[in-house]
Amino acid sequence: MITFTETAKQKVREYMDMAENGCEGVRVTAHRQGRHQFRYELSLVLEGETSADDVVVDQDSFTVYLEPQSAEWLEGASVDFVSDLRGAGFIFNNPQAEVHWDDPLAERVQKVIDERVAPSLAGHGGWVDVQSVKGEGSTFRVFLPVTAEETTEAESAAEDAQQQESFRQMISGKETILIVEDEEVLRTFSSEMLKDLGYNVLTASNGEEGMAVFTENHDLINLVVSDMIMPEKSGMELFNELKKMKPDIKFILVTGYCLEEAEGHVLRNMSAILMKPYTTEKIAALIRKVLDE
Repeated sequence: MITFTETAKQKVREYMDMAENGCEGVRVTAHRQGRHQFRYELSLVLEGETSADDVVVDQDSFTVYLEPQSAEWLEGASVDFVSDLRGAGFIFNNPQAEVHWDDPLAERVQKVIDERVAPSLAGHGGWVDVQSVKGEGSTFRVFLPVTAEETTEAESAAEDAQQQESFRQMISGKETILIVEDEEVLRTFSSEMLKDLGYNVLTASNGEEGMAVFTENHDLINLVVSDMIMPEKSGMELFNELKKMKPDIKFILVTGYCLEEAEGHVLRNMSAILMKPYTTEKIAALIRKVLDE
């Protein structure tokens, strides 16, 4: 079963101590993105968020909750916490993600499949497998789950379109959002995506500019979404100053780094923290959730 190193246990306990409400433990989820490739999520489990189907693992001072499928994929895995000049975070060592190759060409092809093809298949519960026999060649197999009933291509397309439209309506809005991001590509992407969902969007390229835009439009702005690391003024500094100006401000901090150096009370006063990388659906759904709170 999954285990945590002492360093990882200490870091989990620190995050649990920061939680405002009672925290029962952490949930670890594994998502298959290829035959030997997984994506992992680790999140706090608050009171009432457990399920009767969860596989429960005791880690001395806290409890780990796993969905049955994740428990199978994480059998024998270990979790560590590392910190260096590039940042800090939890590292998963999963023996089920290891693969040995006899054919270098098959290995390269499998890498392309895992990075470009498998994510799409994984969204439908499938994967691509490569089996290589030295001197004989390689066999590529596509695994897809069996559907309960057959549907025509038109019916499937109509159902997908209906689901997408329903989700789009759920995450759309008319509020005004301030995006503070120093990377122009991300700033433009976020702005255009939110405008397409009906939101009014203001942008700033750094913390100082974000402060100026908010000061000028504070009566209109319903939510601030800010990157953490920026020149002139960081996202944390921007939040602290905006909080003094508007105590009930809704603020989402976006970061690709561990927040171990941040003060616990500051994190708890934020509406949410979004970890990079993220999908369009994830940031849009989080924004809608924060605005509705």
